[in-house]
Amino acid sequence: MDRTRRFHPRWLPLAVSIAYAVLGLFWILATDGLLIAWLPAEWLPVGQVVKGVAFILVTAGLLYLLLRRLARAAREREDLHGQFRSFETLAEHIPDVLVRLDNQLRYLYVNPAFEALTGVDRREALGRCQEEVGYPPPSPQWQALLERVRDCGQPETLSFEFTDVRGQTCSLQARLVPEFDAGGQVVSMLALVRDLTELNRAHQRVSQLVRLYAALSATSQLIVRLPERSALFQEVCRIVVRHTDLRLAWIGLVDAETRQVVPQAWEGDQAGVAYLETIRVSADPASAEGRGPVGRAINEDRPVVFEDFLGAREAAPWRAAATQAGFGAVAAFPLRHGGEPVGALAVYAPEAGFFSEEIRSLLVELAEDVGFALDHSAQLQYLAEHDLTTGLPNRSWLLGRVAQGIRRASDSERFAVAFVDLDRFKVVNDSLGHDAGDQLLRQVAERLGEMVRSGDEVGRHGGDEFLMLLHDLESTEQVAQLVQRVLNRFRKPLRIDGREVAVTPSVGLSVYPGDAADADGMVRAADTAMHRAKDEGGNRYRFFTEEMNREVRQRVELEAMLRNAEQRNELELWYQPQVALSTGQVVGVEALLRWHHPDRGWISPGEFIPVAEESGLIGAIGEWVIGRACDQAAEWRGRGVLQVPVAINLSAAQLRGTGLPAVIQRALGRRSLPAEALQLEMTESLFFEDDVNVRTAIAELQSRGLQLAVDDFGTGYSNLGYLKRLPLAKIKIDQSFIHGVPEEPEDCVITRAIIHMAQGLGLRAIAEGVERPEQLELLRQLGCDEVQGYLFSPPAPAAALEARLAEGGDWGGMPAAGRGAAG
Repeated sequence: MDRTRRFHPRWLPLAVSIAYAVLGLFWILATDGLLIAWLPAEWLPVGQVVKGVAFILVTAGLLYLLLRRLARAAREREDLHGQFRSFETLAEHIPDVLVRLDNQLRYLYVNPAFEALTGVDRREALGRCQEEVGYPPPSPQWQALLERVRDCGQPETLSFEFTDVRGQTCSLQARLVPEFDAGGQVVSMLALVRDLTELNRAHQRVSQLVRLYAALSATSQLIVRLPERSALFQEVCRIVVRHTDLRLAWIGLVDAETRQVVPQAWEGDQAGVAYLETIRVSADPASAEGRGPVGRAINEDRPVVFEDFLGAREAAPWRAAATQAGFGAVAAFPLRHGGEPVGALAVYAPEAGFFSEEIRSLLVELAEDVGFALDHSAQLQYLAEHDLTTGLPNRSWLLGRVAQGIRRASDSERFAVAFVDLDRFKVVNDSLGHDAGDQLLRQVAERLGEMVRSGDEVGRHGGDEFLMLLHDLESTEQVAQLVQRVLNRFRKPLRIDGREVAVTPSVGLSVYPGDAADADGMVRAADTAMHRAKDEGGNRYRFFTEEMNREVRQRVELEAMLRNAEQRNELELWYQPQVALSTGQVVGVEALLRWHHPDRGWISPGEFIPVAEESGLIGAIGEWVIGRACDQAAEWRGRGVLQVPVAINLSAAQLRGTGLPAVIQRALGRRSLPAEALQLEMTESLFFEDDVNVRTAIAELQSRGLQLAVDDFGTGYSNLGYLKRLPLAKIKIDQSFIHGVPEEPEDCVITRAIIHMAQGLGLRAIAEGVERPEQLELLRQLGCDEVQGYLFSPPAPAAALEARLAEGGDWGGMPAAGRGAAG
């Protein structure tokens, strides 16, 4: 500490003078005695001069040091005073309250903000304690805060509520900082008190606006999702209350006769709902209940806000109930239908002044959205219940009508559901385009609508499927007659973009009572019968029978068993040789899938392959077949048993999927097999598929060098252009023709034509299903290249086929020199 600060400034000159006098007297007296004692008499004058000069120099040096120290202290005092003036200026003008308290909580300093907040004259506050002034309000929290700051010497913060001089509640935050004496003891405290009321209100306003925006967005989605008016109103009220600080929201519509505003939906806390139950609101301006915010909003067709609901003169009819509910402000917004106000949305806030301009604007938008829903509810209801392409009722509406039809049907009358599916619609849609397909659906819908009786109904179930609901039927014969009329009507082609398009329906029928007990069951039964009609060739109707139901259940059970067949090692590949007629050698082997179930035994491929295709299992099963066939081919080639291609069948479902060429390539690559080790057989209809995946897959298989063969030739399309367009290896004559030779002349002619055509194109012809020597002899005469059938060997496991090859013997009358395997 600066030693000059030990003296009060007014005593400093006296202290310096006394010190100088004492020092001078000491110097004169002490040095004179020393000079007389130490110096000769002749040197005394010189010594006196030196002593005087030394005194002057010492006193000058001390004076310099003293004056320099005093000047520095003066500058420090001036700087300190300047800082104090700056602090005082800041403290006098900041909006925050700044006070200084001693340990007895007496005010040592308060700034003008203190006076503005408390209403206490700042001069009267000085020297008085907090209890006398009343600020901050005495509380356990405040007292504990002071004690902690005083005892621990650490700054502390406290947030509290305070009622200011205007009677308004303020949210304050105080920061207390201790001041210490030279001994480190707390002697006083500085408190900076900040009013956070406006900041908190701003945060609340922003939060309210954000939540109102969310409510507005949610309402817009509701309008599309909830076309039914009452459900929409209820959700709007719920969303408004959930996303805001509002206590109650309700929507009321005006009763045309009484002019009373009748609540349609509401949401709020218990007190808010109780308030709504006790009040009456009118749209009649002549009554007191009609001059409140809701009545005025409807009559004046504009938003009406009572920022001070309890103090408004027009709120007299509801003041008592509003006070009990704790409402401070209310706003009402008109709901318009056809341009005229028909009701209102009313919302209630807990505090007065709640509805800022931003909040009002968002609530106006919300009310307009609800009004839009009122204006378009009929349209929305139509969209929810109708198909946009055809204008017919949709599936959900139809199911409701089926349920009604069941309830209406009496013991003496029947009710029927006709499930109509268009045959080969996909071909028309893919070949002519989706726009033409939509036109076709609209014309089909128009024809069906023309065919039903008054009281019957037609709707679109989805895709190319329609439902006809036939009421008040006397017998199943009457149902059959009505549906036959529909089939007859579709004998006449439709006209799409100037061209005639023939389309036929397959119809399944279910009749109540008897076929099902509910709407879903009736539609399922009709759908099952429709698929039976389709399986039988289409363009016909079939009634649902219990046998069909059993078949469906069996099909479902078969699918469930098939899903686990591969994991349980129930699937096997059997092989049937393909023999060259000219040499008697085995030139190929066809791999045929077999399934042995532990309970049902052997299950026919004709039974489980269609199930696999419909259920989507064909992809996994087909990949397994490809892998096992490649395994067997690699094993045979490695042991020198067979060096011939192994043929596998590909279905349309496999080709329509993606990745089949890559699957085959991986299977060959893993076993180091050349492409010619595998031969792919597919029906000729696949070469005409309009599906881009099928065309791409065939082209990619061709580019990878894989051999392609046409299976079941002669049973599909008549366009033979693909035979010269694709590098095919073989044409396989369908066994339906081989069964008839040589007895049936037509089959003989067709077989001869196919063989000559194949050879003319440089392809090998192979006849499958050869079972009798007479058939073999005719095929040899016709020049057929290869044969396959039970005459040579039935399909057999790989080991059995190897044994058959090893034993040689008769290959169904083939020349002895050529028996065995090629390669």
